Amino acid sequence: MPGESSFTGEVIGKLEAFTASCGKASIHFFGHTHGYSRGQSRDHKHLWVNVATAGGNIDYWGEFANADYPEFNVSQDEYGFVLVSSEAGDDPSFTLKRFTMGDEFLPKNNELVDEIKVKNNTYPTSTPEPIFPVNDTINENCLTLKASAFIDPGLVHQASHWQISKGCNFVDSLVTDEWL
Repeated sequence: MPGESSFTGEVIGKLEAFTASCGKASIHFFGHTHGYSRGQSRDHKHLWVNVATAGGNIDYWGEFANADYPEFNVSQDEYGFVLVSSEAGDDPSFTLKRFTMGDEFLPKNNELVDEIKVKNNTYPTSTPEPIFPVNDTINENCLTLKASAFIDPGLVHQASHWQISKGCNFVDSLVTDEWL
């Protein structure tokens, strides 16, 4: 995409390596586009936050060339700001809150529109179980996946990593590998 650089990927890679080696959650902020986006690395406790914009022109979705990356869960083309608070101790965490001021067509008064808490410690979750397909013959080009609910007290589901294989080997017989 115009304006993107491989340097960003290098920075993210270093932050993911930090998270993996230190066992600490991490976050990075950027502001290339004039809007707000929040996402995370798939295999690391690393949050990505485009904190823009508090001023200037908003990059309305579809106005310019856009890409929808799987790492991002939230994108908002509105003015606003983020507030991050952290908590130390036996159960360290940080909480990010996004407040919107709306846009030029629909002003808002510092409304909370996004919030996420990232905990450093890992807690057991109820991992979704596959419902369909399970040992079924399927058409890999036309498939609807079904799974049980994600249950994790105190946390909100952000994304799912789906893999479909023709057998038990998810390396050599992988049909689909999606992160949504």
